[in-house]
Amino acid sequence: MKINSAYIYGFGKWEHQELDFSKHSFSMIIGENESGKSTIRQFLLFMLFGFPPRKREFYRPNTGGNVGGRLAISTEDEGEIVLERDHNRFNGELQCYLSNGERKSEEWFRTNVVGLSLDTYQSIFSFDAQELYQLHTMKAEELGEVLLGVGMTGSDQIYAIEKRLDQYLNELFKPQGRNPAINQQVERLEAISQEIARLEHEQELYVQTRDEQRQLQQTLQELIDKQEELQEKEARLTKKLEIHPQMVDYYVTLSELTRLEKAEANRFPTQGVERYQQLKDKLLPILSEIRVLKSTIESYETDITEIEKQLVSHEQLRKMEHLLQRANTIQQVKLNMDFKHNESDHLKEELRQLLQRINAGIEVSDLDEISIPFHIEDYWNQLHQEKEKLIHSQNQLSEESSALERQRKNIEVQQDRLKRELLPEQKVQELEAIRDRYDFSPGGQNNSSWSKAQNKRIRRSTQQLILGGILAFLFGIAGYFLHVELLFPIGVSIAILSIGQVIFVRNFIKNDKSESLTTGEVELYTKAKRQLESHYALIEEWRQLEAHFVQIRTTSLKLQEKEQFYEQAAQQLQQKVHQQIEAYPFLERIELSYWPRLYSYLEAALEKRKQWQQIQKELVELYNTYQTFEAELTDVVKVETVSLKNVDNAMEELSQQYRAQKQLMEQMEYLKHQVEEKTTRLSEFEERIIPYEDEIQQLFEVTGVHEEDEYLKRGALHEKWEKADQHFRQLYHALSVSLANHELEELRSVPPIEQEKIELEREQVRKTLEEQFITIKDIRQSIADLHSKLTMMEKSEHYSKYLHEFYAEKVTLQEQIKRWTTYKIAQTALQKAKQNYLDNHMPTIMEVTTALFKQLTDGKYKRVFAPMDGNSIQVENDRGQRFQVNQLSQGTSDQLYIALRLALGTVMSEQYGLPFIMDDAFVHFDEKRSGRMMDILVHLSERHQVLLFSCRAELLPSSEDVHVISLSGNLTENRSHS
Repeated sequence: MKINSAYIYGFGKWEHQELDFSKHSFSMIIGENESGKSTIRQFLLFMLFGFPPRKREFYRPNTGGNVGGRLAISTEDEGEIVLERDHNRFNGELQCYLSNGERKSEEWFRTNVVGLSLDTYQSIFSFDAQELYQLHTMKAEELGEVLLGVGMTGSDQIYAIEKRLDQYLNELFKPQGRNPAINQQVERLEAISQEIARLEHEQELYVQTRDEQRQLQQTLQELIDKQEELQEKEARLTKKLEIHPQMVDYYVTLSELTRLEKAEANRFPTQGVERYQQLKDKLLPILSEIRVLKSTIESYETDITEIEKQLVSHEQLRKMEHLLQRANTIQQVKLNMDFKHNESDHLKEELRQLLQRINAGIEVSDLDEISIPFHIEDYWNQLHQEKEKLIHSQNQLSEESSALERQRKNIEVQQDRLKRELLPEQKVQELEAIRDRYDFSPGGQNNSSWSKAQNKRIRRSTQQLILGGILAFLFGIAGYFLHVELLFPIGVSIAILSIGQVIFVRNFIKNDKSESLTTGEVELYTKAKRQLESHYALIEEWRQLEAHFVQIRTTSLKLQEKEQFYEQAAQQLQQKVHQQIEAYPFLERIELSYWPRLYSYLEAALEKRKQWQQIQKELVELYNTYQTFEAELTDVVKVETVSLKNVDNAMEELSQQYRAQKQLMEQMEYLKHQVEEKTTRLSEFEERIIPYEDEIQQLFEVTGVHEEDEYLKRGALHEKWEKADQHFRQLYHALSVSLANHELEELRSVPPIEQEKIELEREQVRKTLEEQFITIKDIRQSIADLHSKLTMMEKSEHYSKYLHEFYAEKVTLQEQIKRWTTYKIAQTALQKAKQNYLDNHMPTIMEVTTALFKQLTDGKYKRVFAPMDGNSIQVENDRGQRFQVNQLSQGTSDQLYIALRLALGTVMSEQYGLPFIMDDAFVHFDEKRSGRMMDILVHLSERHQVLLFSCRAELLPSSEDVHVISLSGNLTENRSHS
């Protein structure tokens, strides 16, 4: 792949600039520091691989322009391709335009043209001096691993990952360590396990005591149950003694009943003879009425069969009735359809007029894709207010700056006037000397006063020297910060005049002689004093102007800070507006001040669109309802088709058919009702005779006879049995209160026990009860003692606490071991991959690296050895001596690293034919090796495109195949170097 040209829309400092790389495969971009070389390199990487949004914003021009550009490239497979990337379009995604006009995506470009990620490309084909500096900061034993990682993957991430894996493994586990997490976890588990073993022994004692208590409780319960049984037995024996006479009578009566039952005297109904005669008298009239009802029912059923042949099915009749009921509803549906059509057309026209009034390029169909949240109106109002406030603040700032500038110019005019009116320093010194000379005479009585006057002159001249020095310093500082060169010579002049004035005064005092004042001298003294007073007044005015000037300068700095703040606010406001335009593109055609009003229009338009869609939905439902009705009517009336025109005729025919069916159904219902009534009466009569017949049969079956005579004989025997049975029941009821069921059953076959035997058995039971009472008391005391002991043991919760802690720590250990295993597997896989790469690719890369390094060093180093057995890369000089990388000079190690990079790129070029981009990577090369490096790059450019960015114009090779681009304020292309 070759980059033919580049056009920058906006990127960093560059806007609307074009670069041409098509003349030669080797292009050298020359420029001073901060001329924008690295920015152009980043632009090329941005165009080929793209940047995230935050990084794209970093390269936005200061003028606020767009970030993006265009590249023209050529490839062997696809020919000419134009690449375009715009931050504000397609979310910054690359657009590829082929020579046949076809457009491809960024994914296609990465897969079919580049084939590498940005990180991999920068590690193989693009590097700068900073990467070489990072190489030098590493330890000697780490250097070989880093270069190996670059050779394998195009970056130093493999080395960093391997180091992190070692660190993670050592932090988790060491065979002889104590601080790693797994070692500490194992120690904690062992300590907890020992404590659990001690507590488990105590737990066994607890279980034994608990079992002993449970056995005693079981024994106690068994004794209590047995005691209750004995007490019940004693009560039963006492009761038997009381009812013994009744038991004897019970046995005798039961024997008599048994004899009668054997003769089946008990098998006869109560009042059987009287009941039998009454049943025979009731049956005769009922049998006569049944015969008449059967004849009438047969006649009615014949008529019903004839009517059923003329009736339609029940489902068909239900459909007819349903259609007739819906007649009025269908008429209302027709009216609603007409009304909805008119309402839909009216809404559609209102919506069209509303969108036309908005005039934002919004079509009716676009409203379905527009979603405006409720808070957007307030946000648009906020943007409008921010803009108005910003404009007002900027105008106010401009007015304040103008007023301040007028004050500054006024001060400069007044200072110019004062400069013209101020006396020269030499003139001032002369006037002061005249004034001082005539203030006091040196002779006579005023000699001491004259001496004081001379001392005063010296002090004043010294003060003027200090004041002059301060003024000179202030003028120098003001000239430096305000960038006014005129102030520097003014300050120097003031300093020279101050020094000269001191020298003049001291010389004047030495040469002054005593003399008397004449009239002319008095005039001279008066004039000099007046001129000096005027001069000092002007100096005071100058000082006030200087103070005012400093205040103006401070105010100006504050205004500049405000101006920068308003510029940032304007950029932020523009960014917010741009975000809204991206979200709602139709806002681009509308001024920001009209956005709040647009919201109400859009809200109304969306509401009308929603109403129109609802009406359309209702129309569809009405039309479907009407079509369903037509289909059902066609099916019921049995005509070919029913439409809106003949639906009334079909409904009339349906009404006639329905009325005829109703008449037949009413007639049939009447006959069925008659049949039902007659059948009901017949059933009633038949049911009336059934009880009588059944009751007679039951009387015979109960008695076990088949004839009337046998039935009556059995009735006489039954009367005798009833008397004996009544007496037995009375005895049974009385004895059942005191005796159990099985005891009563025994009396049926066995005579009652003698009374003396019952009394003897009762005394034996009472003696046994007294013995068990003492035993139960002793067992209860033992259970209470064991319960007290168990209660003390149960209050301790140490065992459950340590057991829970043991399992929790065990889960933690398992998770740590799982993490350690994962890191160990990853480390093993990484080492295996490195070894495979060394075996397959590193020899070829080292051969090319050796050739390039040998050429760079003019044969001083003849071989480069790949890292082996944990050692770093080594080189061998022409005398056979070997050196580690850290033993080489910085320039030589840089050359070794670049040779390795170029070798790797040359080997990788069989798969990826991408251009080399280098940015000031030869800063530590001397002149000779720089020349050899340029020869290598010229030779490399025969197979690869090479783009070299540098600030060193002396690197220009002698070859005519190097295209030179010089950078200045604006990017300009100079020439091909020759």
